[in-house]
Parts: sequence; structure tokens; C-alpha cells
Amino acid sequence: MPNLDEIREIGSLTVSVEREEQLEACLKVKNIQRIYLDEASFSEEEIRLFAKKIKERGIEAALRFRRIERREDPGKSCLSWLTENEETSLFSAFLFRSLDQVSVLQRVERKNFHSVFDYTLYSYNASALEVWKDFSAETVTFPIELNFREDKDFSSWANKSELSTELLIYGHLPMMVSAN
Repeated sequence: MPNLDEIREIGSLTVSVEREEQLEACLKVKNIQRIYLDEASFSEEEIRLFAKKIKERGIEAALRFRRIERREDPGKSCLSWLTENEETSLFSAFLFRSLDQVSVLQRVERKNFHSVFDYTLYSYNASALEVWKDFSAETVTFPIELNFREDKDFSSWANKSELSTELLIYGHLPMMVSAN
């Protein structure tokens, strides 16, 4: 298994955290470029506080939106976070995880952040990547179902579309997510 310096030679290291202990551990690692805070795991106050803490360490602070957003959910909506960021520039990136969130992205006037599309958004071929680029994607996450040969194709398609990529290397993936 490669060490962090070897991974850094390949590309940048981005992590996503769902607990404060994970964040504290990540803040001690020197090679991390970006940390996603999971919106569903923290309060609004914690998100703002942790984002400032991340930025103070010279790391990009990013927000990973919840997979499903309902009106009755506590906390801010995707649009509210994007609008707030127009004024505060607290986050350098947002991770969009649903088509609803992508549609909200189209309503933002001043885009002062990097837009990353998660593996949960269909991106299995070059045509899909072109559509995401038209919808303001700057980075796309490799689909988790692809094998090595397909990953190489995906990487080639992304390069041709001038999209950067993220590849999941470890994590807990829910088997099924439902709005019910």
C-alpha cells in the first residue's frame, strides 16, 4: 500500500469526515488538500466553525451535501449554503450528490467555489460527462461499479472533457438510500 507521499505524487488527497474526531485526525496530516464536511453529520454552527478551522490550517474547506434533501430536514438547504458562500467564501468546493442539487447549482449567480459531482450522479460514459460539464461540473467522482479497464476509459473521457476526477479509495457506502 502506498504511503501518503506516494499518493501525493499521483494526485491530491481529499478526505470526507462525518465526526469531529475524524476531522481532528485529518488536520494533523500534512498532505491533505481538501476536507469535505458532511452536511448531514454536523450542525450549521459546527460546519462553519470546522470550515474556519480547516482553512486556518491551509487546507481547502468543502461541504458535502446530504444525499437526499427534504423541506422538513433541519438545517440549511443546498441553495442557502451556496448563497451564503457567495458572501462569505467559506467553502472552496461543494460536493453535489443528487440531480436536485445540480439543478440548484444552475440558479447560483456568482460561483466562487469548485463544483464536484459525486459518484451517485450517473457518469458511466463520455456523453454523461459532457452533460455534467454543461451543468457546471468541474470535477467528477469515479463510479464505484467500474473495473480497472473501465476506470481507465473514464479517466480518458474526463481528460477529454477537461474535467478533473476523484477516486474513492476507502469508506462506508450505504447499500440503499431512500427518501421514504
